[in-house]
This record gives sequence, C-alpha cells and structure tokens, in this order.
Amino acid sequence: MVYDTIYAHQDKKDDPLTGIRSTALLFGDNSRPILSAFALSSVGLIGLAGLEGGMGLGYFAGLGLGAIQLARILYRVDFDDRADCWKAFVRCGWFGFWMWAGTTVDYITLLLS
Repeated sequence: MVYDTIYAHQDKKDDPLTGIRSTALLFGDNSRPILSAFALSSVGLIGLAGLEGGMGLGYFAGLGLGAIQLARILYRVDFDDRADCWKAFVRCGWFGFWMWAGTTVDYITLLLS
C-alpha cells in the first residue's frame, strides 16, 4: 500500500482526466498519516509473525532497519513532486532488502549453532 500510493502520487494530476481512481486521490492530503498507519501495522504484524515463528535477533534487526527506512521515506517524501515520489518509491525496495538480509543472517546463525 505504501509504495503503491507513493507511486500513484506521481500521476495524481493526470488521473482524474483519464478516469483513473487511485489511493493517491482517495487519501489526498492525508496520505502521510494514512500511509504511516499502514506501515506501522505492517511492521507490527511482521514482527508478530517473527515472534510466533521463533525468529531470532537477525530477523528483528532487519525488521528494525526496514521500519526506519519506511519511516524516513514517509517523513521526507514530497507528495506533490513527481521526481521525489519516484525516488521514494524506489527507496521502498530497501524495506524488502533489510527483511531479506535480517532473515538470511538469522538463518545462517541457526545453521552455525
């Protein structure tokens, strides 16, 4: 939801002309708090899944770094600047990288123990 809405903000001026409805138009000026709530709930649920799954420190370190990345993006993005929205959209991929890295570290730690 977060990265898709940031991406949609690039086209929010053109979308009404073509009849396209998007979360960027739906959320409008409330995009930052709404996306922050989605990000917080996603991170919380991923953390809960890690707890239930018995994941270790590497997993939660990756989740923490990913959460920082999302918070930084949502704090800084200018939803009215197409170029900035594109940069923020691309940076959202780092959340996945941090989760992968943390999970990989966790798995390697498990293999070596």
